[in-house]
Amino acid sequence: MILLLHGLPVDGRIWAPLQQRLAARGIASRAPDLPPGGDVASHRQWLAGIVEDLDPASLVVVGHDYGGLLAADLAARRGAAGLVLGGTTLGAGWRPVRWTALPGVHHLFYGLFAGRLWRDQGVPKPQRAAFRRAFPLDEPGLGRRMRTIARTLPTAAPALRGVPTLCLWGEEDRGWPRRRGEALASTLAAQWRTVPGRHYAMWSHPDAWAEALVGWRESLPGSAD
Repeated sequence: MILLLHGLPVDGRIWAPLQQRLAARGIASRAPDLPPGGDVASHRQWLAGIVEDLDPASLVVVGHDYGGLLAADLAARRGAAGLVLGGTTLGAGWRPVRWTALPGVHHLFYGLFAGRLWRDQGVPKPQRAAFRRAFPLDEPGLGRRMRTIARTLPTAAPALRGVPTLCLWGEEDRGWPRRRGEALASTLAAQWRTVPGRHYAMWSHPDAWAEALVGWRESLPGSAD
């Protein structure tokens, strides 16, 4: 089983093109939507309930952006057959995002933008109109929701011991540039791969994402659905 965790401001549908490719290969996956409210602690609790009946020995956890933080935390707490991180960071790397939630500054990031800047830069220009239609960001209170999460982001990295990890990055990611991904991979002693695309490469280039993910998954000892 592959568990796919999204970040904000998008939802679980960001994984739909990738899930189609995985299903065509007979690989089971699940891409739940984050709860509509809450902070990091409540999302950890929610995720614990999601995986309660899943065997860690056959679970690959994939996390993108904020979902990467949750995925790494889950793998550290419960274990996993493998962990894939894309367009994300861990530990102190989240400090600048926490600063965006400070009083005064937050009006710019969670009032004016409310995720639109991240969304619009996340895919190549020819796909931008379709991406905006898919993710209109019209959820009431989205800015407040994002700020609540930003204020509670942990700045201590989870202890990933013995969990095989892949950092899988869009080559032109502007949200978390390639150099940040390479640094994360080095810190975690993780494998490093890139695919064409920007921050949301799993949506814009799902074939490349699927090839990289499946190829790495098949290299894991005792890999199974």
